[in-house]
Amino acid sequence: MIVLVGAAFYIYTHPPLVKEIIKKAVSSATGASFSVEHLSYSLNPIKIHAEGIVVEPVDETNEFSAEIQDISVDCVLEGPFGRKTLVVNALKVKGFKGRMQEKAPAVSKGSGSSGSGGSLLSSLARSFVSFFLFRDVKLADAEIEEGFVTINLDGRKIAVSGLSCDLNADHLLDFQGRILVESPKEQATFLLPDFHVNTTSTLSFSDPHIKFTLDFSNGVLSSPQAEIKNVHGKASINYDRREEVIGLGGFHLTLEKTRLKNVPQREPPPLDIRLRTEGHIDLTDQRVSFTDMSLGIDRLVQLEAKVDAGFKNPSYLHVNIGEGRIFPGEFVGCLPEDVRKNVQGLSVSGPVDFSGIFEGKMKQNLWVFDCNVTGKTENIPVSFRTKDIHMNGLVTTQVAIQGPLSRLPLSGMSMSGKFMGNQMAFEKKGLLCERAETVFDFSGTYPDFDITDLSFLVPEMNFLMGKENVPISKMKIGARQGHVNVIDQSMDFPEIRFTSSQLKNIQAAFQMSGNRLKLRAQGTETGLVQAASHLSLVPSDWTFKGTDTVTLTAAVEEKGTTSFSADFGFKNLGFQNPGETAVGENITLNARFSGTMEAPSSSVNAKVEVTADSGELLMGRFYFDLGENAFRAQCNGSYHGLEKRLTLKQLSLGMKDILTAHVTGRLFQTGDEYEGDLSLNIPESPLNPPFQKLIREPFQLEKPALSKVALDGTVNMDMHLRGTTSRWVSTGKCIWKSGTLSYENPGVTLNGIQLSLPISLADGAGEEGAETLKGSLSVLSMQLPFLPEQALNIPLQAAPNRLFMPDVITLAVPGGEVRVGPSEISGLMEPSPAIHTAVQFEKLQLAPILSGIWPQPISGSARGDLNPILIRGGQLQSMGEIAVSIFDGKMRLSKLGVRGLFSALPVYRLNADWDHLNLARMTQGTSFGKIDGILNGYAKNIEISNGQLQRFDLLLDTVKTDDIPQKISVKAVDNIARIGGGQSPFVGMAGIFVSLFKEFPYQKIGVHATLENDVFSINGTIHEDGREYLVKRGFFSGVDVINQNKDNRVGFKDMLKRIKRITSSKGGPIVR
Repeated sequence: MIVLVGAAFYIYTHPPLVKEIIKKAVSSATGASFSVEHLSYSLNPIKIHAEGIVVEPVDETNEFSAEIQDISVDCVLEGPFGRKTLVVNALKVKGFKGRMQEKAPAVSKGSGSSGSGGSLLSSLARSFVSFFLFRDVKLADAEIEEGFVTINLDGRKIAVSGLSCDLNADHLLDFQGRILVESPKEQATFLLPDFHVNTTSTLSFSDPHIKFTLDFSNGVLSSPQAEIKNVHGKASINYDRREEVIGLGGFHLTLEKTRLKNVPQREPPPLDIRLRTEGHIDLTDQRVSFTDMSLGIDRLVQLEAKVDAGFKNPSYLHVNIGEGRIFPGEFVGCLPEDVRKNVQGLSVSGPVDFSGIFEGKMKQNLWVFDCNVTGKTENIPVSFRTKDIHMNGLVTTQVAIQGPLSRLPLSGMSMSGKFMGNQMAFEKKGLLCERAETVFDFSGTYPDFDITDLSFLVPEMNFLMGKENVPISKMKIGARQGHVNVIDQSMDFPEIRFTSSQLKNIQAAFQMSGNRLKLRAQGTETGLVQAASHLSLVPSDWTFKGTDTVTLTAAVEEKGTTSFSADFGFKNLGFQNPGETAVGENITLNARFSGTMEAPSSSVNAKVEVTADSGELLMGRFYFDLGENAFRAQCNGSYHGLEKRLTLKQLSLGMKDILTAHVTGRLFQTGDEYEGDLSLNIPESPLNPPFQKLIREPFQLEKPALSKVALDGTVNMDMHLRGTTSRWVSTGKCIWKSGTLSYENPGVTLNGIQLSLPISLADGAGEEGAETLKGSLSVLSMQLPFLPEQALNIPLQAAPNRLFMPDVITLAVPGGEVRVGPSEISGLMEPSPAIHTAVQFEKLQLAPILSGIWPQPISGSARGDLNPILIRGGQLQSMGEIAVSIFDGKMRLSKLGVRGLFSALPVYRLNADWDHLNLARMTQGTSFGKIDGILNGYAKNIEISNGQLQRFDLLLDTVKTDDIPQKISVKAVDNIARIGGGQSPFVGMAGIFVSLFKEFPYQKIGVHATLENDVFSINGTIHEDGREYLVKRGFFSGVDVINQNKDNRVGFKDMLKRIKRITSSKGGPIVR
């Protein structure tokens, strides 16, 4: 003991030695270089003063260095021996700097006993100091100024500057300073400009508890991912040094104006994050327990939870969420860009409530998490809106989640629940759905889930077809079960049921895997025709009956190619329109649509087949027995959506044993117009069947003459159409081979017809530059009434909307020849095409023509020049005249025309005038009676229909000549009197007198007769002494025929009866 006391006294009196001892002790303890520039001390009172303290690392394994400019300690020992307390009356530290560097832990090279030995020596040293020196330390006054500490951890730098400490009157410490954290790797900085640590109890070695409060504010975080404008918080902390447990009471942390930067271009408003908790941290067991934690992220998350975590091997985490609430609609702006694109336009207005347990364990250096959570929503508004689609509704869900959360995808997680949607609405251009409801249950293990009891109800859905709104009501879609894999994006619903007020009995199956999709639907007696009527695809006022079958398939491949087919079958199909002009009975109709669709190019390749092979069909005038003349349509083509081009590889329409037509080509849209290049082909077919079915049978009641027409031979046609809707040209030919045409009454027969009819049609702009097409018509034998049998050869030419017969055609007729043409048909695309032609003849002998008409041979000739002749709109007009030399005089026919040329009763019109006709030659041998003399006159505005006169203005006027006597037979006088409406002049004594004569001289005959509106009137043109004469007798003898009734009118039918009696009478007048 004396030696120890002596040694201590020696050291005390030699400070340099003490300085060296301290230097070695500190260096040995810390493994660092320790030096002190100045050291002084005293023991009574106890004072220590040091300057220039430097601690530096010796090698790279040392991770701590420090500098203290000046430190002074003034203290005193109080209390009895063995229980003394070291009271520090004053502690001042000025200019403290410290630095810590994270290094890899060094491997100890010493024996395993060194650790225990060091621990034993430390324990003995503490016991020695406690017994001989002091047991406790109390701090009466302390002050630290200009402290600065830097810590480098894995490239991150933590700088604590402005560090200071004061001891207040209650012996409580107040630490304050500024913290700056910089991470160049993450390009992030965190600045805490002001923090305070205040002890709430005096510090004592004997008391293991250190109680203090932590308070900080105005913190700022900045990084490429996020920024926080204000970080502030406070906490009450109780640190038990003995148990090494940190107790937290009322810890509050607030992150204001927090903004995530990886958000959409539309920057969301900043968030405020608030955390409140209580609990403790066990440093010995490395365990954290928070018994009451509340987290709130405004507009995003609210939850109340308990947390228990341990970090000793094995590490674990247990989170029990009592109440939680998430607002999904607010999360959209915080999602990653690729996810956000998929939910763009989605809006969720209500909360999702949840509760449950999350657990995690460290296994093989990896965290493995499990959860058992339930969640629900109740009638939260959900909407989805894009440029073309708008959806909204109220959603109620119940979800239970259980299983591992160790990694993504969340394999092994079990989920179950129910989804319900009501008041759902869907709107798209041309489609509106309101008040829809849906519900289904789901269960399974991630990523596979079973869907059960799926139901989708739509009270009414409206389609816009054209300008008409079409409702579909009471639509229901249901499926008992289905399967979904969310990772593979696959779905399988083997049985889907569909019904509505318009369609029923439809079952479907749906499969989807990744980018592949398959759909199949089928039904029997689905009401397809009624649905088509409801959708205005067929007239809504028609009635339909019959049964139907439907089969639909569609498949989408990975590359976006879609193949599809649709089969429709109808049996005993019947329909009828209100006017009964369209009627079908017992029709069997089958239709098939199939093809592929390429998504990238929006192109479709399709084939369509339609057959109707039994039943009866009446469409207006047209009747078909489909058992005999089955209908068949085929189309094979493609549509390119991007180019708006339709290509018809072949379109065939035909009826068995009647006619078939084929169309090929393409159509595409250019701007506001359609452009096309189409070809039509009708292969060589017998002409009689289409003539019978399409012309004769439908129209023979209206045109009875058709029943007397017979056609034979074969016909074929080739046409080509090209151009746009405003500028197009169509050209081609129609061929009639080995043809015959006959008409019973009057007898018309054409045999050996060979027709090559050129066709050229165009709109106004398409006529320019079109070539002239050539064809011909030849007839081996032509037999026409009044014409001798002869052959016919006519060259034909066609230009746009015109058909030419460029040559003059010479026809042999009795008495000579008639030249017709050149002829032209123009305006073929106009409502009323026009025919331009001409007729000419010279020295046409009349005897052969009139031999069957006039009772005696007549000599004479005619010369005609009718040019031009125009036929348009059913009217024939002509210019020119026909000059006739007959009965020693002249006759002229002009203004020949026809009205209603193609009607059942055409009306023929002409004017005629005559000069110096020999009445004796005209009347000799006729039943009218002979008249000698010269006749002048006219017949104007003659109209003849159905072989009868219906209008004329007639003038008969005789003129006296020196070489021709004027005499009239008794019969002629009597007939003129009868036609005039009077009685025979030969009655009574006149009858006795006339029996002595056969003829009488006359001075003049003058008759003016008209026919108008079925009223015939006749008057004399000779007026003398107030009398009107039809026939004026000679000066010395004869008979006068006087018109006793100047308003002499009679119905034309009565007039015809008079004439009939005259023409049928073969005897002379009856004399009474």
